[in-house]
Amino acid sequence: MMVGMMYSNTLTSKGQVTIPKEFRDMLGLRPGQKVRFTKTNPTTISISRPLSAAELRAKIGPPSGSQPLTEKEKQRLRARGLL
Repeated sequence: MMVGMMYSNTLTSKGQVTIPKEFRDMLGLRPGQKVRFTKTNPTTISISRPLSAAELRAKIGPPSGSQPLTEKEKQRLRARGLL
């Protein structure tokens, strides 16, 4: 992880800021993609990209018995921003 990179931006009247291109590239963010904001302490948030199904599978392994995800499981993962 690269430490020490800092950018400043101005919040628009709609509450929007631009994520600097260098950070978008590091996270692999594309237009229209979901991002996750996590409060890490009272004055800091982190931005992350939800894992794709393939990344999630690689991280947690296949389901027991190598069963494919059911539609209900996919919906639950989508609701959590994991698909």
